[in-house]
Amino acid sequence: SVPPGWAHAGRVDPGHPVQLTFALRQRGTVHLARLVEAVSDPQSPQYGQYLSLEQVRDLVQPSPATLMTVLKWLQGHGVEDCRSVTTLDFLECYLPASIAERLLPGAEFHRYVQGQRSLVRSPLPYSVPAELAEHLDFVGGMHRFPTEHKAVSRAGARKDPQLARALFHLGVTPAVLRQRYNMTAGDVGLLPNNSQACAQ
Repeated sequence: SVPPGWAHAGRVDPGHPVQLTFALRQRGTVHLARLVEAVSDPQSPQYGQYLSLEQVRDLVQPSPATLMTVLKWLQGHGVEDCRSVTTLDFLECYLPASIAERLLPGAEFHRYVQGQRSLVRSPLPYSVPAELAEHLDFVGGMHRFPTEHKAVSRAGARKDPQLARALFHLGVTPAVLRQRYNMTAGDVGLLPNNSQACAQ
């Protein structure tokens, strides 16, 4: 559904370019999950031995059959403007709306606006041909709208210094995490090779 604040501005022209991200089926995700646990567990001999992006790619990259099947399908519809990410599991493609609608039966591309922002999405569900279902996890750029970041009044923050510190920081730092979860130095540990990270 369309989030509050966004207005429907009609269907786009058939030649209007759309950007879609094809999520190719990954391999090795169970092994990757085990590795993530191992490098995060202080009791593990693999603790702190993080993988490089290339090592992650070697674990999760789609099979050659998946890559070739999806590329052949796209190229068969005239889609040539695609690029891949380092891990080879996402293809970002630019194509006319009419071709995207042929590729993804059920999809229908419409423009939505919010102030100066404009976005093209399909309000309808899409499907993929049966022979591609085992090779694609999802197609991005179809339904989701950007998340809204709530503005916080600086005046309210000035009245409450603790609120100001909690709301206006430059990221999620270890100190913020310790405060948020009421952690003490004993919870964190004092080993010299301890590290902490946060992903959003």
